Amino acid sequence: MAIARRSFVSIRALATIALVLAFPHASRAQTFVEVAGGSNELPSAPGNGAYSHGFNARASIGRELDSRFSLRLDAFTSTFSRADSTQLFPPCAFPGCTQSYYNVQHQSFGAAGLTMNGLMNLDPRGLFYLIAGTGVVDAFGHTPSGSNEFHLAASGGAGIAVPIGARMRVVVEAQFRGLLGASSVTPWVLPLTIGVRY
Repeated sequence: MAIARRSFVSIRALATIALVLAFPHASRAQTFVEVAGGSNELPSAPGNGAYSHGFNARASIGRELDSRFSLRLDAFTSTFSRADSTQLFPPCAFPGCTQSYYNVQHQSFGAAGLTMNGLMNLDPRGLFYLIAGTGVVDAFGHTPSGSNEFHLAASGGAGIAVPIGARMRVVVEAQFRGLLGASSVTPWVLPLTIGVRY
């Protein structure tokens, strides 16, 4: 049941991909669509644990307000795991233990959500930009029972959008997402993504 619930949360967050690609007005010059993915940077895990980088995916639809400012709605998911290791000291025959013994347990974590962001271009061509926004995040697997927790989120970051055609750009972005009021949940995730905008 837990695996099914996590899969449903991720699918629900990324269902926007099909919707935004189906919008006929997305071909207008002032409206754009982005699809991107990559890995995550995370804080240090508590105790002797360590987080994996995992993966993330994002689908976005945006609208240019003028040559410098845009709005962008993101649907995203990030999945990663934590390995908790406990060193064991078993009895060893002479001349003693020749290696360390550890008991390692793995647990899956993740977050999916929606954010509304503002983008500001830093140059006339729109190659470099800053991004900031807020939204809601559904974090799963972080509590002892594995249940979901909903949090408000604030985000900020920067990116590069390199033109490769009349409308298409390759986008590389780093966006810090902090979860407000998080206690048992990882307080922040920093997705590093690469994708396309058109």
